[in-house]
Amino acid sequence: MSDGALGLLALFSLPSSDHLAWKAAESLRKHFSARTSQADIDSLAIAVVTPAGVVFEEGYGILKANDTSGKQYLVDENSIYRIASVTKVFTVFETLLLRERGLLVFDDPVEKYIPEFSPPSPSYGWSDYLSDRSKDHAELGKHRKKSSRITLRQLASHTAGFAMLGLANVDANLKAVKHRGLGSQSKTHKELVKRDIFDAFGLNRSFYRVPEDEELKAHIAIPAQNSDWADFVLGDIEDGAGGQYSSLSDLAKFTHLLLSPNPPKDYAFLPSLVREWLRPLHIWPDGTEAVGAPWEIDYLYLPPWYQKQPRLPIYWKMGNLPGYHSAIGLNQEYGYGVVILVTGKYGNTRELGRQALNILQPAFRKVLEDQVREAYTGEWEVVSGGNSTGTAFVGLSYGQLVMARLVVDGVDVLRAVQEANTDGPFPFPNAVPLWSTGRIDEFRLAFGRGGGISGCLPYWASVDPGLTSRGASIDLVYWEKGELVYPSAGVRFKRKRQY
Repeated sequence: MSDGALGLLALFSLPSSDHLAWKAAESLRKHFSARTSQADIDSLAIAVVTPAGVVFEEGYGILKANDTSGKQYLVDENSIYRIASVTKVFTVFETLLLRERGLLVFDDPVEKYIPEFSPPSPSYGWSDYLSDRSKDHAELGKHRKKSSRITLRQLASHTAGFAMLGLANVDANLKAVKHRGLGSQSKTHKELVKRDIFDAFGLNRSFYRVPEDEELKAHIAIPAQNSDWADFVLGDIEDGAGGQYSSLSDLAKFTHLLLSPNPPKDYAFLPSLVREWLRPLHIWPDGTEAVGAPWEIDYLYLPPWYQKQPRLPIYWKMGNLPGYHSAIGLNQEYGYGVVILVTGKYGNTRELGRQALNILQPAFRKVLEDQVREAYTGEWEVVSGGNSTGTAFVGLSYGQLVMARLVVDGVDVLRAVQEANTDGPFPFPNAVPLWSTGRIDEFRLAFGRGGGISGCLPYWASVDPGLTSRGASIDLVYWEKGELVYPSAGVRFKRKRQY
């Protein structure tokens, strides 16, 4: 059994060796071991990360495939790869950190930081450009018309056609340094990222130039073909788009930083920043893919297959340079991420990532459902609240946590609210989904809206209907010290039996 499987067991305290999570870890190991034995992949390193840390971490193949005659390290968590366009994740993260310090605004125009930046107007097309090649500079300036207004947000989300976000970050930082009289520092993108990300979060095997340190150099993966790209310098302009090197352990640590609800000291803003960051900025017409900053978002059906299954948004960033292929993927709904680093001719890391998700998702779903059942589901009885009596039933329906019954002092709360939202009686109330507020153990009852007032989208536009009692909304419930609390009725429930 692999170390990754042991990590998975330790994290979730699985009851037996035949649990689905054990099988998923072993399947993942076998799958990538077999896949890497094929000639189009020289090496592959993969990590699976949760808010609790790394639960699977393995390497396969040959680290330095260009020279197999000498002694070399195994492919493992310390192996270092060129990560190509995955670099953009760090560049955007740097932009967000600078924004948190008040040094820039995401919707600032690019020319605020790069004054010489002057792209043509949106109406200036290729026919204009090719025609202008024969004109002198003065005439060209008249024809190009007014410049487009391109923002930092557009640079971050691939919607501007330029890879200049790193330069804007550097200029914003330098302006702040000059304004505060701190002297000149961090003049290049690589220096800025080293200061604010690599050093700040302990990513000590990440850099933009091959270092003099022989130990680090010995851990750099090199493909059999295109081996000259192992130390090819992109330069200060393009570093922010694709110049970064990172180890599997550093990328796993960074992924954990994005997933964890417990940020490091002095970074309390990170969870809310990540919630803002992991969202689409443009959705393609078929609804299966979207663009983020700089995420490449897939909306996937993942196993186990079941009725009324939603697509899950997977926030990818892929990278490709000759011989080097990389991917980071975040399954935000289920709280885990996958890091894949490859050398060789095969470059479709998204497909490798999808294969990993198909293996992992049933196990993560099962573990999450088990934890939800243990924490919340079952039949509950009122234990405090004066002379009040009542019962509640909480269950799972197609993977959704629901309140199926809530009765206090003879009042069927679910039926009363649902009848208020419709024109007729509601003898058998529908189970009501419980939507997390983003705080542990705290939920809203998603009552929705009846036909007469369904002009707004019925669920998320209807949270917190404005009816309160005892200082709390009627749709608020939470768990505290093992008890279910319905504060607007002033009652607490204790679990009678678990389902």
